[in-house]
Amino acid sequence: MTATTATTPPAAAGQNHGPGDEIRIEGTVTDPVGEPAADAVVLIGESGALRERSAGELRSLAAADPPNVTVVRVADDGAFATAVDWRRADAAVAVSDRGISELRVLDHENATLALRLHERRPQTVFAHLGSVGHDERQGELLLSLVNNGETPIESLSVSVASLPEGWSIAGVRGDGRYRSANRTVEWPSVAPGEEIDTTVVVAVPQTATPGEYSVGLRVASATHAVAVENETVEVRPAETPGPTTAPPATNGDAAATTAGGDESPTGTTATAALSETTDPGGTSATGDGFGIATAIAGAATIAAAAVVFGHSRLG
Repeated sequence: MTATTATTPPAAAGQNHGPGDEIRIEGTVTDPVGEPAADAVVLIGESGALRERSAGELRSLAAADPPNVTVVRVADDGAFATAVDWRRADAAVAVSDRGISELRVLDHENATLALRLHERRPQTVFAHLGSVGHDERQGELLLSLVNNGETPIESLSVSVASLPEGWSIAGVRGDGRYRSANRTVEWPSVAPGEEIDTTVVVAVPQTATPGEYSVGLRVASATHAVAVENETVEVRPAETPGPTTAPPATNGDAAATTAGGDESPTGTTATAALSETTDPGGTSATGDGFGIATAIAGAATIAAAAVVFGHSRLG
């Protein structure tokens, strides 16, 4: 049984790249027995195009040196290094007449790779978990693999080897058979050209604090070298409610005060003072401004009443 775990450390993850920005891809390539593979080349390009090609097609692609793929020659000591436009740094694979390496996903970031050639093309399980909101209690770990070889992959299994403390597996959806005792998803056989897709539902405890957590993954097959990378999940902090804006105060009460025909500066002052201190409901305003406005408005009302009363007596 052969098992391979990728060891690429992410570098400067989450950077915001701009047009023309370059990233550095470097590392080593060894042959099937572990010696430097000076006759190998490393292809860097779009993961879908590299993943779907057979070993022979990748060798032809390396010889053609197409414009949409960066071909890097390996030195006598097995080392290689290059700088590429970040938009092209999606995945990398090494190839020579003696073998082919596993496909490594770069995520458009700087990377240091240790690539080893295999006589039979290694397969790669792609895993993605993403992020979980602080108020969310579950995350989905997506597992996928396409058998781009010429023979079936027998007895394939992917195990969740480690979880953060308090985390657990809540369920599995997809085409694999799940064994809860060892948190392993199994496929008896994956035919050439066949794709598998499985979702592992990860339960996140309420006590999980915001930050990044690692989920350890392990893969094995009875017939093939298969690679998988450990996955990182981010628990996002709870959203903080933003400030609320009260609706504009209305001047209905002030307008009623001056509607009796008093258009003097006193009436205008009463309206302005009231509008500055009345709350949105018009019932709980306090402060000196409100008292002054009430007093002025009251005086204007009394004066108006006295004039009317005087006219009545004269009549």
